[in-house]
Amino acid sequence: MKSAFLFASTALAIAAMPALASAQGLRLTPAPGAVTPVPHPVPAAASGWYLRGDVAANANQIGSLKQDNLTLNGGSFLSKSASNTASVGVGVGYRFNDTLRVDATWELRTGSNLKAVDNVRILNSRGQTAADIYSVYDGNIGTQVALLNAYIDLANWNGLTPFIGASIGVARNSISGLTTSNASTLNIYSATAPYDLTSRISDASSGYSPDRVRYSFAWGLTAGLAYAVSDRLTLEMAYRYLNLGNGAQTSLIHCTCGTIGTPLKVGNLSSHDAKLGMRWTFSDTPRVMSHYQPVVAKY
Repeated sequence: MKSAFLFASTALAIAAMPALASAQGLRLTPAPGAVTPVPHPVPAAASGWYLRGDVAANANQIGSLKQDNLTLNGGSFLSKSASNTASVGVGVGYRFNDTLRVDATWELRTGSNLKAVDNVRILNSRGQTAADIYSVYDGNIGTQVALLNAYIDLANWNGLTPFIGASIGVARNSISGLTTSNASTLNIYSATAPYDLTSRISDASSGYSPDRVRYSFAWGLTAGLAYAVSDRLTLEMAYRYLNLGNGAQTSLIHCTCGTIGTPLKVGNLSSHDAKLGMRWTFSDTPRVMSHYQPVVAKY
């Protein structure tokens, strides 16, 4: 009877040890030879295809304007500008791993109003202005862009992922509806000292240029932030610098005065873009998780 009581007491004590250790904040050490569980991370997101769509506001810039007739006559452009536009784009992409993804996109931009003013001033042998000619240009620049884009996703914090990217492609630039208005003044001076201005002759004319399309190499740089709404839907906001090339130019300029002028050439057309976009992923694999699966230890 006594041995049975001792056996039961020992068994109860052994059974109560885990609860007692837990109550006192103690940690049990596995017995020698026991296998210690190792935490296993959730598998990384698999590669897969996705669709994307973007809208953007574009701040357009013109690096230079050139017109050969103007250069030959010693003239220069007094002002030049291209109005801001909006754009919409669609594309398809592929994610290779957690960091790298690429996509191909096509983008249509609304027309940008092109305005410029040039001046040719001709001096006589005495340094007086013999002629003053001003030309005003007014037209539209239309652009479509096909790009191949590569992105690096830098990290993930609770669904937020900063990223950077680079793009190369082709821009289809067209200049349409270009018109010119020209105002010229011819000054006549006396032939003897003090060579005063005796008369002034003014004239005005207009011109136009047929539409023309040119293709140019395009490239861009992007930085942005993505937010994973779900395993499939991701929203983006980004800044992009996009260079649309140097190839945009008009056809020959026809003047009502009877002359034909050389084309107006647009150099280094570019834009600073504020973009909003979305990506829809087809993969059924869950996204990368930043935590470990719970581990259950049995003793």
